Amino acid sequence: MPNFDELFTRKLGGGKRTYYLDVKADSNGEKYVVISESTRKEGDRKMRNRVMVWKEDFHDLFDCLKEMEAFLSEDIRKADDENVSRRRTSDEMNMKPETAEV
Repeated sequence: MPNFDELFTRKLGGGKRTYYLDVKADSNGEKYVVISESTRKEGDRKMRNRVMVWKEDFHDLFDCLKEMEAFLSEDIRKADDENVSRRRTSDEMNMKPETAEV
């Protein structure tokens, strides 16, 4: 059965931790944001933590996230550079050697 109150969703990460960012609507049609973290524990056990943010706090939440992004911008840039470097190395390792015709 579909979840009709879920209006928008994004999934981040994978592996040991996965984050979900959802926009939902309550029974009155009021929108709210749910930020969830799902963590894989021993075996098949999972732990989920959730935070719900209501519309009166959206502006403050988004302002704080923008400030955090600015504060962490150098770390974010370095992580992006490392990811590009890793992809290049991985791609190079998977390349087949070119053969020259004589």
